[in-house]
Amino acid sequence: MKQHQKLLRGKPLLGIFLWVVAISLPFSLVLPQSQAQVKPETKPLRWSTFIDRKSLKKGEDISIKVWLDSELIDDFATVTVFFPPSQLELKEELSCQDGVKKNSSCQVDPSKNTPITFVLTGKKVGKFNNVLIEVSGEDKKTKKAITERQTIQNIEVQGEAQWWSMLGSSPLLGVLIGGLLTIITTLLTNHLQNLRAKRQRRQWVLTNLPAELKITHKALYQGRETGVELWMDKLRTEGYYTELQQFAKQKPGEEDLAERLLDIAFSLGDYERDRKETYRNVKEEYQELANNLAQIISVLTT
Repeated sequence: MKQHQKLLRGKPLLGIFLWVVAISLPFSLVLPQSQAQVKPETKPLRWSTFIDRKSLKKGEDISIKVWLDSELIDDFATVTVFFPPSQLELKEELSCQDGVKKNSSCQVDPSKNTPITFVLTGKKVGKFNNVLIEVSGEDKKTKKAITERQTIQNIEVQGEAQWWSMLGSSPLLGVLIGGLLTIITTLLTNHLQNLRAKRQRRQWVLTNLPAELKITHKALYQGRETGVELWMDKLRTEGYYTELQQFAKQKPGEEDLAERLLDIAFSLGDYERDRKETYRNVKEEYQELANNLAQIISVLTT
C-alpha cells in the first residue's frame, strides 16, 4: 500500500488520467443506449385521390374521389378542394356520408376509411392544372396541425360542337350536307375513341394489372421492394380505378375489389417503411397482406 501511494505521488499525471478514465467509462457505455431509445415513431397520413377522367366538355361533370384511412389525426379530418371558379363549378352532389359538408370542404372521421366525392362541372373552355386537394387535422399525440396536399394536373374543358350554327349560316345544300357529314364523322370518331380507350383500360385491368400484382406479391413474399407505385400511379388517374370497379361489379361477391386493393396499397406503404427503417426481416409480419393480394390476383385472372 505504501509503495502504491509512493508511486502515485511520484507520477501525479498518471493518477489523474486513471481517475478520469474510471469515472467517464460508465457514461460512454450508457449514452448510446439512451440515445437509441428516444428515436421518435413516425406514421404517415394515408390518403389518395382518384379522378374518373381529365378531359370533359363544357357543361359535363368530372368526379374526384378521396380515400382517407389514418388513425394519425384526432377526432376528424377536413378535406377541401381548391379549383378555378371561372372554369369549374362545384356541384351540390358532394358525398360526405357520415361527415359534415361545409362549402367546398368535408369533415370526416379519418379512422373509418370513408370515401369523399367532389363533382365539378366544366364552365369555361381551357386547359389548366391548379385543382388542389387538401387534407388537414390535428395530430393525436403532438396536437400539432397536419396539412397535406395533392395536385391534379392537366384537366381540360373542351368546347361544345355548335353544329346548328353551321347549318343556319350556309344557303348551299352541299355545305349543309358537308356539315352533317362532319358532325356524324365527329360523333362517330369520338364514340370509337371512347370505345378504344375503354378496351385499353379493360385490357390493362385484366392483363397488365395482374402481372404487376404478381411481381408485387413475389417481392412481398421474399421481403424485397414491392414497386407498388408502378400500378398505383396508373389507378389514380385516367379512369382505370373506375374500370376496375366496373369489372368487380360483374364478379358476384367481389364488388369491393377495388377498395380492397386500395387498402392493400396503403399497407404496402407501411411495409416499405418498415423494411427500410429496420434491420429485421419484416416479411413474416405481412404474410396476411400477401395472402390478401393473392386473392385479388386470383379474381382478376379467373
